[in-house]
Amino acid sequence: MKILFSILYLASCVFLPWYLSVALAVILIAYFNLWPLAIIGGLLMDIAFGAPLPILFNFAYFYMALFALLALFEMVLRQRMLE
Repeated sequence: MKILFSILYLASCVFLPWYLSVALAVILIAYFNLWPLAIIGGLLMDIAFGAPLPILFNFAYFYMALFALLALFEMVLRQRMLE
């Protein structure tokens, strides 16, 4: 199941709309705990389609930063729930 979702996620980063890729990344992070793959997928999306955003001071790695923050939030939340 992990392998199927991993392949589907990496394919969605290239071929599907961004909101489906974000939804699959949330599933990978929350359910399978595959946060490194989500960050790599965000980097793939930023390299393929990313453009510097003037509103964010020309920051070009938006999805990678988003997935890294989601992974960090998940780690903190998981640790708090297990205490």
